[in-house]
Amino acid sequence: MAVWTSVLAAGVSAVVLVLMLDRGLAEPAPGETLSLDPLGWGVLVAAIACLSVSLAMAAYAEFLKRAVEHASAPAGPTPSDEAQEQPSQEEGEAGPDLGRLTEDERRLYEIIEAAGGEVLQMKLVSSGEFSKSKVTRLLDKLEDRDLIKRERHGMTNMVRLSKGE
Repeated sequence: MAVWTSVLAAGVSAVVLVLMLDRGLAEPAPGETLSLDPLGWGVLVAAIACLSVSLAMAAYAEFLKRAVEHASAPAGPTPSDEAQEQPSQEEGEAGPDLGRLTEDERRLYEIIEAAGGEVLQMKLVSSGEFSKSKVTRLLDKLEDRDLIKRERHGMTNMVRLSKGE
């Protein structure tokens, strides 16, 4: 979502930039390439700055998203459909609570699981999938169901899947 917000801001900045350039090029004063009053120049410079910042933010948000996806990707080969069904057949470590999870809770649980069973809470937030407060609320619910454990890790938490204790 952060990527699309930045792209939208870049689009708006680009439109303002084009309109200001069109205005300046429409009737240039003799001997000038671009005729804009001081306010016009200010708007033009601000549009260029906003466009640059918006594009940089979009690129950085995409970088963070891919970094989290890469960090949460399993190290080995991708499991087949049979291997994914195996925990439900054996009544795996998480037990029957997984069936009662909401879609967001299940998605967050799967992200933690894909990261090898442990991940920093700040990486869950920086993935851009959920806001900081939403991640905290979802982790609270998963912790209440004894599906995960959180331990302080500097300024964030290390989130680990419970081992069915």
